[in-house]
Amino acid sequence: MALKGIQYAGDIILRRYAPDGVTLPDTVIGPIEGTKFTIKTDVDLKTRKSKQRGTHGQVVGSSSVNKPTMFGIGMNAVDPELLALLFFGTTSVLDVAQGTVSAESHDLPHDQWVKLSQRNVSAVTITGKTLGTDFEVNSRMGLVRSLSTGSIADNAATSINFSYGAISGTRIAGGEVSKIEVELQFDGLNLEDNSDAFGVVHKMILVPKTDINLLADDFVTVEFDGTEIIMPGRAGFTFDTDVIYAEYD
Repeated sequence: MALKGIQYAGDIILRRYAPDGVTLPDTVIGPIEGTKFTIKTDVDLKTRKSKQRGTHGQVVGSSSVNKPTMFGIGMNAVDPELLALLFFGTTSVLDVAQGTVSAESHDLPHDQWVKLSQRNVSAVTITGKTLGTDFEVNSRMGLVRSLSTGSIADNAATSINFSYGAISGTRIAGGEVSKIEVELQFDGLNLEDNSDAFGVVHKMILVPKTDINLLADDFVTVEFDGTEIIMPGRAGFTFDTDVIYAEYD
């Protein structure tokens, strides 16, 4: 079989282990927009060197022990599940129904924003006061500010009425877990000859390599370092790679 160069395009999918470290869901994260997938195997090598006249400094014996296989994963796009990995967090459904609030009481100091009990607010009213003259509203964040140029007394106890719209999405509880364990599968295509390669890392622990700048000037690249975990029944290997070669003419 002929030698070939390799340059892969590929899809990476992850499955996140449950906190018990055993259970894997059927649902996957991805395929992710991967920017890198690296594998580094290594050994702890010990050598015995000769001190004899004719062989001084030469290796006459050695021993080696496998080190954990190390992986690197990079991506330039994320979803809530990937953000949860980065934040050592868990996800839950965010589902807030629309509603109204009457007579919510707040002390309003002049020219300082005060948080209401809801976000995505509208129709904010204060009896006898005028929006834009006596007070201002940040509707998305659910904030109210009394204006010193208006008729609301400084620090006055104020009754506020408002409506709020529905909000749906995903909530990430960051810092809720101390480790992230995943299975990784790689579906690769060698661009030299369109041959396939499939890889599976059965279990590894992920640690974010980079922070994430939510106000970066460019698209953010997120990177993880991964360390293999030996599983029962797989003590002799930590990952599989099936390379399916396309024969040359």
